[in-house]
Amino acid sequence: MVVKYPFEYELEPDAIDTGMHWVTVKLKNIGAETLRFLNINLNSLDSYNLSVIGTDKYVSDLKPREEEVVPFQVSANRSTSVYISLMGRKEGKYYNWESPTFTIDVGIPKAELEKLYTRAVA
Repeated sequence: MVVKYPFEYELEPDAIDTGMHWVTVKLKNIGAETLRFLNINLNSLDSYNLSVIGTDKYVSDLKPREEEVVPFQVSANRSTSVYISLMGRKEGKYYNWESPTFTIDVGIPKAELEKLYTRAVA
């Protein structure tokens, strides 16, 4: 799991085929405060190639060391990046949080050149 305070988080799976699929966001509160009234979203940076079906998910309370598993349905055509965002209340004040981006690989991965050797011909 990746950490960006006050969460440990993970997105599974990170590779899917084209079409409709479910992906799961796992969030664990690693802070000392209970987070309340959380609206959790999965956002695509390229909604043409990967769109999230439906709206945000609501969690009333996420206590310290508690984990929440949130499923999202996606429609995928090509690989793109997504990020998790949420709004809620922390210590009685409104709170916004965003994760760094994740890449979801869609379809068969493209070939990647690892090494290239050349030889000079005299």
